[in-house]
Amino acid sequence: MPVAATHSVSPGGVGGCSSSIQAAVNLSAPGDTVLIEEGTYTENVAVTKSLSLVGESQEDTIVRPAMTVPICSGGSLCGGVASNIVLVQANNVTIERLTLD
Repeated sequence: MPVAATHSVSPGGVGGCSSSIQAAVNLSAPGDTVLIEEGTYTENVAVTKSLSLVGESQEDTIVRPAMTVPICSGGSLCGGVASNIVLVQANNVTIERLTLD
């Protein structure tokens, strides 16, 4: 049975970390954890596998959408993930200690 891994994210990708949450999600296998260091991240994240997104602190780990004024036509999904900060497309996804703004 494979052991779950932790993939780290930091602003600028310093210290061997990914520079974006989506890059760390893409590297992850089901059951892994993406640990997000304090900072502000501007991106739209699509989670397509069971994993955990864990911020360093809710007050100081902030994720903002990459597109703030999407064009929508009658649904909550505007152009894929354009208006969604985190689009969860899998079961057993945990999101904790993040501010989604």
